[in-house]
This record gives sequence, structure tokens and C-alpha cells, in this order.
Amino acid sequence: MFFKSFSRVVMAATICGSLFAVLPTSQAQAGGAPHNNLTCAATTNFNVGSNGTLVIAVGEGDVITSTNLGDSTFAPLPGTTISLLPASYTVPAGITSVTINAIRTSPIVTCTVFTAPAGTTGSNDGTTSSNIGANSQTNATRTGVSNNTQNRLNNGGGNSASRNTIFLSTQNLPGAEGQLGQPEWNAWISAEGRGYSGGYDGHTADIVLGADRLVGDDLIVGALLAYGRTDIQNTTQQIQATSVALGAYFATRLQDDLFLDGFITFARPDYDIGVNSFTATRTSAALSLSGNYATSQLSVTPFAKLNGYREAQPAYGAVAANDITSFNASLGAKVEPLAPLPNGILPYISVAYDYGSRTSTARTATFTSPRLAAGFGA
Repeated sequence: MFFKSFSRVVMAATICGSLFAVLPTSQAQAGGAPHNNLTCAATTNFNVGSNGTLVIAVGEGDVITSTNLGDSTFAPLPGTTISLLPASYTVPAGITSVTINAIRTSPIVTCTVFTAPAGTTGSNDGTTSSNIGANSQTNATRTGVSNNTQNRLNNGGGNSASRNTIFLSTQNLPGAEGQLGQPEWNAWISAEGRGYSGGYDGHTADIVLGADRLVGDDLIVGALLAYGRTDIQNTTQQIQATSVALGAYFATRLQDDLFLDGFITFARPDYDIGVNSFTATRTSAALSLSGNYATSQLSVTPFAKLNGYREAQPAYGAVAANDITSFNASLGAKVEPLAPLPNGILPYISVAYDYGSRTSTARTATFTSPRLAAGFGA
């Protein structure tokens, strides 16, 4: 049998992030206390100390340079990627803090604050709030559409709940079955919330409503309505944004348990940044491919995801007009045995590779992030 439920891929990615997030880190230099939340401006030729830890609050465009690197590690947040400390790192949009753990050496670290070109002073807040709010709404919409795909075309359970997501559907209501064993029409709702801390503290909340029709037994087409709310703040001002998005989506079974789904939405998000208010224009889209391949002993669950958005912000206050484009791609797979071991444990290994690009009027930044995780279920 080819290809299983996409929900297991989502669970693997979540566990992957959790495993990296709880990896032990080195303690700070000789007294043990880490240097928490230094500003970028305050970090000049800073000696982290042997086995010390340094956390720097950063903004888009800031540059961190380090010497005497050794095997020291480096983790930008929000995120779960841990890598070797580079000699130079330019902070991309969406990253609000950086953690440096010294290992067998004492790195010397300097952070240079990004200075916006003339006419764009303060544009970091507009770019960052867009990255947080738009990515949150795009990811929440993708989660809802993909959950609905599994529910409609792959005999999903209908309703689900996790730490930060709830999905409800009319798919399995009594009497809903049609001539093909599935209801012709379906409605669903997905809700998601996230918290942020670091250079920007706050939260986002997203609700997505969808309704679709089954065309044949391998295709669904539908329309969706999404509402997103962003409330964050930095050391200087409060930032709020609301976004109502309208769009269309589809999902199709390519073969057996191989599924492709996608959506496109249009929104006019409203921003309040300090004393300034404005309305932007945003277009978002995503494609997801998921499935499962089984050998005689192993189950292989590959996945591929593409998502992005483009937003045009008008000039406000002393800030020039800003065009923002974000693109993310992920490719990976999870491998596990078909049957548990004699002790009931079901081990797995998951590998993935992420690529991202962030472009604003002020600058362009790209990043790559290989991921590796291993674990077990019972």
C-alpha cells in the first residue's frame, strides 16, 4: 500500500522541533549564570566566557560577528535550529533573539545594529509585524486545508486537537454520507494560537473557516475565510494587526495515498504601529504534497511544502513604502518500522531540509536549515 495520513508527518515535525528545543545547553562562564537579553547595541567585543551562554535581542538587518569560535553553537529564535556559531550572521526578518553557547572556548561577540536607509527609519517594525502576522495566518490556513484533505480524501478522524490547534469538520456527522460514501458538501473550522518572546513579545491567533464540494471521488474544491490577530510589542512601542482573508482551495488524490492540496488568499491587513495606522495589501499561497510508501518492513512518509506571501505596505509616519515578499520550502521524510519492536516501542527517524527567503524594500535575506530527529512511540 502506498502513502498514509499526513497527520503523522505533522506530528513528526512537531516532535523534531521539541527534541531540538530541549537539547541541553552549556552554562555560563565560571559562575554559571547566563548573560540574558543583552541588546544588540550593548554587545561589543563581549567575552562569552568558557562554557558560557549569551542571549542577544536582535532585529532584522543586525549583524553578529564572532571570533575564537571553537565548537560553539548558535540558535536564532523563534525556531528550533541549532548550528555551529558562524563568523558573521545577518539577522533575517522574523528573528528576534539569538542564543550563543560557548563550547571549549571563549567566543568574542559583537553585534552591529542595522541602520535603515534614509526615508525608511523604523521600517523594521512594519516588516517584522508583517512577517509574524502573515506567516501565522498562512501557516494556520495551510494546516486547516491539509487537515481537511486528510479528513475528506484519506478517511481522517474528522476532529482533532493539539497543543495549539483545533480542527472540527462536518465530514463524519451522522447521515452526512453521499452516494460515494462521503458527503458531497463539507464545512470545517480550524483555530490556532502562538506565543512569541525575545525582541518582540506577544501572540497571534488565527481562525479559518472552509466549505467545499466533493467532485468525483478524488477532488475537492472550496472557499475559505480566515481571520488573524497579531498583538506584539518591543521595547519602544505596541504593534497590533488584524487581517481578514478570502480565498479558494483544492485537494486531490494523485494515486492511492498520495495527496496534493493548495490555496490562495487575498487580504487587506490593518496595522497600528505606535501612533501610526495604515492598511496593507497581501496575497498568500501554499502547496503541500504528502503520502506514504511501505516496503516489507518499513514505512516511509515523504512530504514537500511550498508557501509564501507578498505584502505591500504604504508609507506611514517617517517610514517609506515597503514591499515584503516571503517564501519557504520544506522537503523531508520520516522512516519507521511497520510493526513495533518486541518491547512495544516504535522507533523512527525524520530528516528534512528547509529553505527560506525574506525580501523587503530595505534588504534581502535567505536561510537554510537542515533538520534531523529521532524518537519513538508506544
